[in-house]
Amino acid sequence: MEHVEYVYTGGIDEEEIGQLLEERGHGVLALARDDDAYAVPLNYLYDGSRLLVRMSDEPESTKLAYAESTETATFIVYEMDEAGNSWSVMIRGGIRPLSAEE
Repeated sequence: MEHVEYVYTGGIDEEEIGQLLEERGHGVLALARDDDAYAVPLNYLYDGSRLLVRMSDEPESTKLAYAESTETATFIVYEMDEAGNSWSVMIRGGIRPLSAEE
């Protein structure tokens, strides 16, 4: 595409990913139902091994309806500074409610 400049970056190591996830606390959760996508910004907690997000427990919650029908969710944490330097971490996997014991 004319007048569009892409910057390609390399990966970051696992330790830095953990540090970025621990420091940020917000990102975008992408869900799907059939052929319909839904993405929503959420706060999260990263405990070193799990990414925990809080969603409404309202019975009419759109987030919960999509979460229940999503096999593989995607969560994106990203940042861009004023100079245009950026990074992003994409996490993909299943989602489930925490049990009372967790």
